[in-house]
Amino acid sequence: METKINNKLKYYREKMKLTQENVADTLSIAVSTYNQFERNRRKVSLIKAKELSIVFNTTIEELFFTK
Repeated sequence: METKINNKLKYYREKMKLTQENVADTLSIAVSTYNQFERNRRKVSLIKAKELSIVFNTTIEELFFTK
C-alpha cells in the first residue's frame, strides 16, 4: 500500500504570493506539472523537492512530511 504524502506546496506558494507559473518557471517545468505536484497527482523527484525547498526557504521535511 502506497502512503499518501500531504504536501504544503500550495500553502507556501500562496504565503510567498507566487503563482503556479512563477514556481514552474523557476523549476523549469510546465505549469501543468507543478499543478499536479500541488494536487498530489504526480510524484515530486528528490531533485525537484530540494529545488522547491530552496524556492520556499524551508526544508523538504516541512514541505512533504509534516502535518
